[in-house]
Amino acid sequence: MIVCRDRQIAFVHIPKTAGSSLTRVMSPFIDVRDRAESARTSGPGWQADWHLGGLQHSSLADGLGQMRQHGLDPSDFRFFSVARCPFTWIRSIFENFYWREIERGIVPDLRFFVGRQIRRRKGTLSPLDRFRMDRPGGVLGDFLEFLDENWDASWTSHGGAWGFRGQSSWLETEEDVTMEIVGHFENLDAVWDWLWSVLDLEPDAEAPHLLDRRTEQMGFLAQLEPAHLDIVRRRFSVDFERFAYPLDPDACGV
Repeated sequence: MIVCRDRQIAFVHIPKTAGSSLTRVMSPFIDVRDRAESARTSGPGWQADWHLGGLQHSSLADGLGQMRQHGLDPSDFRFFSVARCPFTWIRSIFENFYWREIERGIVPDLRFFVGRQIRRRKGTLSPLDRFRMDRPGGVLGDFLEFLDENWDASWTSHGGAWGFRGQSSWLETEEDVTMEIVGHFENLDAVWDWLWSVLDLEPDAEAPHLLDRRTEQMGFLAQLEPAHLDIVRRRFSVDFERFAYPLDPDACGV
């Protein structure tokens, strides 16, 4: 979670939903008490430096606890977030947390193999470990089948369980907290307009989007079997409903 205490706003960062762009814009307004002392603006994992407690993808529930530890009263803040069409979201999750890990190269792969052997002995295999063991070289369709088959598994490595919970889970809390705005990744205009107003900035027609949108440009849905699309609809049904995304991929704008 990112907090701007002077502007009293808090951003719940669901992974792969333009968080890097929003971090860049909000960073000048983040108090040094709520970020790393020497926060970076580039390099691996730079975004985490600007998040409360260094927890880049903490849920709303966890973030509320972090806020209190930093002496902040959540009731004083307005919360916002960004969601993404589940079809493209799970593709991005696969690309960034599974596929790119597979294609890292010989030396990183050797380190991964050794680490996996250690995790296997400890009984702490992650979904990535299991996916690479069960479906070596697997592509998106293979991953969706793997996800569906192992949806109810009790992964001991929460941080490595990407894709095994929907975006809605990041916004769940038993506390009385209202999200002021949950924008759509596919059209961030409403989020930018709200943020410009809150931060007292001039509207920027060239609002940054630091990560490209290759997912929407690759026509990947045509490469999937209907059964794979059904897995996405079924496993992420709450996200489709909560964030008002159509179940028809074509209507999702992808």
